[in-house]
Amino acid sequence: MFLATSMENEGGVQLRPYQMEMAKTILNTVASKSKALISIAIGSGRIVTIAWALNQLFKKAKIKRVLIVTPYYVLREQYIYILNKYSLDYVRILKLEKQTKLEISEELQLPIVMASTLSMFRRLANSISPDFFDIIFLDDCQNMAERDWSTIRKMKPPWIAITSTHPLKISQKILSALGKKAPDYSYGIAPIRLRDIAEIWVGAPYSSKQLLSEGRWKFFRPRDIKKNGILENSTYISEDVAKKRAKFSLKAGDIVLQNIFDFGKMGIVRKENLPGVASQNLFIIRSKFIPPEILFEYLQSEAIADAFRKQLEDLAHGTLIRHISLRDVGLIPVPLPFSKKQISYFALFSKSLRTKRDIEKARNELADLREAYKQFSESEE
Repeated sequence: MFLATSMENEGGVQLRPYQMEMAKTILNTVASKSKALISIAIGSGRIVTIAWALNQLFKKAKIKRVLIVTPYYVLREQYIYILNKYSLDYVRILKLEKQTKLEISEELQLPIVMASTLSMFRRLANSISPDFFDIIFLDDCQNMAERDWSTIRKMKPPWIAITSTHPLKISQKILSALGKKAPDYSYGIAPIRLRDIAEIWVGAPYSSKQLLSEGRWKFFRPRDIKKNGILENSTYISEDVAKKRAKFSLKAGDIVLQNIFDFGKMGIVRKENLPGVASQNLFIIRSKFIPPEILFEYLQSEAIADAFRKQLEDLAHGTLIRHISLRDVGLIPVPLPFSKKQISYFALFSKSLRTKRDIEKARNELADLREAYKQFSESEE
């Protein structure tokens, strides 16, 4: 047998907790004869998870015929390889080809899983009886056109759409097709734009004549970002200048990011840095959902910082003075492996009393997510 009904490894693959949750979503969808939308990142083992769920369904005689539709030939072949590797011996794994006759033949009386590309599904959809399959999987459903959704709506069995798009960025077209407001289950590291999780603006313009050697209002430039993101200013501005630059005033928790030359260099504003203003050579990033110290720690971690810095380098403009535009930094895909549920958790956490235990819990979660991103990055190289 392939696997047990728990996460224990019995000659197959040991499912991780998030994979087990995805498998439960599949089983519940079949039991309720409904539809489901799953958002899960590439590299998270979704095919193995589907194989596990199918084996449970085949063993309990809940299903006999399964259709898996993918947008690409390579992905179809990956499904066939993994399903052959982990399926029960009596389950036939077939390719949907031009010459395939989808009729109840003696061969198709046996339990089967049929894998098809999206283009082949389009060609043969009209020859498929609406109730021929017991369950249909639509992988990478973000690639489906409206005509594909129109076709799949005619099918009677439960169908499960899978996307690697971040839960917050799934198109209304997909949600409407499934009658959903959000995924039934989500997990992953699909990128989300920096502007989706933070307000971003450029610091204040200034001239050297406005800088003072002492004063109440601290003024921060890239040179003031020290090791480990500590800010230590060496200059000040007058009360009058600070008043004119009020919209550039910093708050505790703001992240300042250098936008010229040494990209990726960043610091976090502490209470002792206030009142303060950042220069035009810094972006100010104000987190909207995630506690700022947690977001800063995450972006500074080894697994994330290198990827973030490389993206900044790739976006740089200019020859004499290399810089990054405000628009570009806002559109940067930040490798935050947060599901919608996790973002909601952090949003609530940021407004609540932050006990030592809460902060430790948040940091442990981020440590797990950083490790997942690191493994994903290595698998993509």
